[in-house]
Amino acid sequence: LHQPSAPPGKVPAVAWSCRQLRHMQPLLQRFCRSSIRLPSVAQRAFSAVPDLARHAHSEAVQPYRFLAAGKVIPKHADAEGEDAFVICSMQRALAVADGVGSWVEYNINAGLYSRKLLAQVCNQLETVGQQPFVSAMDLLRAAHRETNTLGSSTVVISVLNREALDVVYVGDSALFVYHGSKLKLRTKEQLHEFNYPYQLGGPNCKADSPEEAEQLSIPVKAYDVVMLASDGVLDNLFQEEIDEIMTRDLNFALSGDPDSVMDYCTDTANAIAETAKERSESKSAITPYSESFKQQYGHAAVGGKLDDITCLVGVVCPEHLFDNPAIS
Repeated sequence: LHQPSAPPGKVPAVAWSCRQLRHMQPLLQRFCRSSIRLPSVAQRAFSAVPDLARHAHSEAVQPYRFLAAGKVIPKHADAEGEDAFVICSMQRALAVADGVGSWVEYNINAGLYSRKLLAQVCNQLETVGQQPFVSAMDLLRAAHRETNTLGSSTVVISVLNREALDVVYVGDSALFVYHGSKLKLRTKEQLHEFNYPYQLGGPNCKADSPEEAEQLSIPVKAYDVVMLASDGVLDNLFQEEIDEIMTRDLNFALSGDPDSVMDYCTDTANAIAETAKERSESKSAITPYSESFKQQYGHAAVGGKLDDITCLVGVVCPEHLFDNPAIS
C-alpha cells in the first residue's frame, strides 16, 4: 500500500487512518429494497470496539456526509436478487455487496450472505458511533467475522473521514470518484481468473480472507461524487457510457441545494441501473463482458450479461446542509 506523507493538518493517505463524527444519530440503514428492515443492534455489543476506534482523536470534527440514493434491479423480476447496498450511520458510509450466484446450485439463497454482511457493516459502525475515527478495513474484518451464514460475496465499503474517503474492497464490485466532470478514480477488480472474482464467505466456505482486500484512502472535497456498483453494471456498460450518465445532470449535484442533490443521486442511480439492465438483455450488443470473453477464449461473443444490477450514487456534502430538518 502506497502511503504518501501528508502536509501538517491534513489527513494522511493511509487506509486505516480515518476520522469520524463526534456525535452520531440513530443508524440510517437501507437494503436493496425499502421494505427490508435490518434487525436492531442495541442488544448486541461489539467486542472489538477498541480495534475499530484505536486511532481516535477526540478533537476531530467531521465536515462532510453523503446525500445518496441507490437502485437494485434483480435479474429475475420475481426474485429478491443477490445484490445489496447500504447507506448507514448518519450517511457517512456507503457499501455494495454482490452475492455469488453459484450457491443456488446447493439450494442456498445466494443473496442472504451479501445482505447479512452489509447488515454487520452498519452494526459495527453504529457501535463505534461516538468515536471520531474508524477504519473501513476494520469494519470489513469485523463484519466478516460476525457473518455466520453459508454463501459468499464481493463487497466494496467506503467511509467518509474528514477530507478523505476510506475504501476497502474484495472482488469485482467497484467504486468511482468524480471531481466535477473528471473521473478521479476507479477501483481495479480483483479476479482469480476470468469470471471468478475474489470473494468473502461464511464458515467452512472456500473463499478469500479480508486480508486480501484492497485498501485506498482518497482525498475528497465538497460535492465530489462517489458511485458504487456491482458487476452487473460494469459487465454491461463501458466507462465512457458510465461517465456520460454520471455527468449528465452534474449541475444539480454541484448546486448546494439538498433537494437538487438528492434528485441527482436518485435519477443518476436509476439511469445507470436501467441502462445496464436494458443492455444485459440485448442479444447483439458489444459489452465489456463480451470483449473480455473474446480476449479470454479467442472467439467472438456478443450480447449483454444477464445479472443482478446495483448502482449507489452519493454526493459528498458539507455538514451544514444537514441542518435542514427535512434532510434529517
